[in-house]
Amino acid sequence: WVPLVVVPFLVVGVIVIVYVFFGAIAGRTSSMTENLHRMLEGGPNERQQAAAGFAEQIGSNLEARARGEPPPNELGPEFTQALGRASELLDEEGNQRLKLVVARAMTLEGLPGTRARLESFLALPDGEDPDGQLRFNALDALGQLADPAAAPAVIPFLAHDDRLLRQGAAMALQTMPGAETFAALEQLLGSSSLELRGMAAVSLARLGRESGAELLRDMTGRDVYDAARREEPRKFAPDVIQHNRADRKSTRLNSSH
Repeated sequence: WVPLVVVPFLVVGVIVIVYVFFGAIAGRTSSMTENLHRMLEGGPNERQQAAAGFAEQIGSNLEARARGEPPPNELGPEFTQALGRASELLDEEGNQRLKLVVARAMTLEGLPGTRARLESFLALPDGEDPDGQLRFNALDALGQLADPAAAPAVIPFLAHDDRLLRQGAAMALQTMPGAETFAALEQLLGSSSLELRGMAAVSLARLGRESGAELLRDMTGRDVYDAARREEPRKFAPDVIQHNRADRKSTRLNSSH
C-alpha cells in the first residue's frame, strides 16, 4: 500500500477499498446516489458492484479536491441526506466494509459525527480486522478529514505491531498539528525502520517542522537505502528509488511555476 515513504498524502485508502475489499468489478455506470441505494437494497453481487463503483467515485472526488477542481461526481443535499440514512442502516446491519465506504463519503461531505465513526474502526480488535485493512483505511480517511482532535486516537498506532498501520498513522498525522503530534512524530525519527522514520520526517515537514530535515536530505541520496537493503535485500530497488526521486524533482519544478 505504501511502497516508499515519500507519499505526501495519497488516496491510498480508497484504492485499497476498491481492489482489496470489493475487487475491480466492472458494472454499469450509476450516480453516487444510485450506487448508495443499490448498496443498501440490492442482492449480494449488486451490493458488491455498487460498493466498488461508489468507492471509485469517492476516489475521483478526492483526487479532484487535491487538484483544486470541482468533484466530478454528484454531491449536494439529496446525496447528503441519503448518506446519513445509509450510515444509520449499516450501523444496524454491521457490515464493516460498507460502513467504511460510507464513512469515507461522509469525510468528503464533512458531515457531523464523521470523526467518531472513523475512530470506531480504530477500536476494532485484531480478530475483527486481521489484515488491518479496515483500520488502515480509517487512518487514511482521518488524515483526509484533517481534524487535530483525532490525533489521540491515531498516535497509539505508531507503536502497533503491524508495519503498515504504523506507517498509516504516521501519514495521517501530517494533517493534525499539535504538541502531542509533533512529539510523537519526532520520537519516530530514531526508529530502526527507514519507512517509519522517513514517513515521520515527511509528515513533520508538512506540518512546518524542521526536525526531520536532516533525514530528508539523506533520503535524496542512495546511502540510506543501500544500508536498509543490506538488512532486507528485497527493499528499495535502485530503479524504484530513482523513479521516486525523479517524481519529487518534477513535483518541485511544477510547484515553482
